[in-house]
Amino acid sequence: MLHHEGVDITAAEFYARLAAGAIVTTSAPSPGEFVAVYEHAARNAASGAVSIHTGSNYEAGPSVGAHTGAGTIGVVYCPREP
Repeated sequence: MLHHEGVDITAAEFYARLAAGAIVTTSAPSPGEFVAVYEHAARNAASGAVSIHTGSNYEAGPSVGAHTGAGTIGVVYCPREP
């Protein structure tokens, strides 16, 4: 079952399930989830957004999802790698 932290499961619920033996995994947001957030910001008159993620040398998922999602709706994506 997929849950979004702070949206449909609280930290307390998460830790209670974990203590009860639930097996948990994590996943990077999909490009579509990035698109939804970027579009929501644009609809609400945001003049810009800063989206900070772990470096692609650590975990590529968030960086790839953000880049793909941004490109889908014409948002400028400027990755900064050390």
